[in-house]
Amino acid sequence: MTWHDGPEWTARDVAVKQAETARLAALVPEPATRGAPRPGLLPDVPVDVPAYDVWCVQTPLGQEHRDLQVRVIGGQVRDAAVRTEPWTHDQLRRARVRLRRPVAVAPGAVGQIVAQLTEAGLGEVVPMAGGKGVGAGCSTRALGRSRGWEGLDDDDVGRAFDRAHVEVAILPT
Repeated sequence: MTWHDGPEWTARDVAVKQAETARLAALVPEPATRGAPRPGLLPDVPVDVPAYDVWCVQTPLGQEHRDLQVRVIGGQVRDAAVRTEPWTHDQLRRARVRLRRPVAVAPGAVGQIVAQLTEAGLGEVVPMAGGKGVGAGCSTRALGRSRGWEGLDDDDVGRAFDRAHVEVAILPT
């Protein structure tokens, strides 16, 4: 919830209202606030891929849930849409979901993972294909809450805040 401390919305100039709306959309990575996804500095879903693989990089970029950015952790990058620099503290703090080690999942899989984490309040969702885990999605909220618990790291958040397994389709390579 936000609080506006200032003149009534209807009393302000239209250009001021539009500028404020655009600024909030850039700062709040949440579909209900942003509307259409915007390429920006604060993705709703930061995606970490351990090494450049064209399928693992391009598949998240082609998902229905488009408010995401892909970062390749190791290796060379051959795509201008992909980043290599580490996420900033602000990017990680504001994102609703973090996706790690994804494989070439069919469209709709990322949206399904995001919905499970944000609507069901889970800590972790493990996408499964043929009985095998093919990545992991973590709730940023659960990660933040777990930081105060001694001996709990990011990999344990699913154990602490519930974990679900979701069957996803894999694209043929």
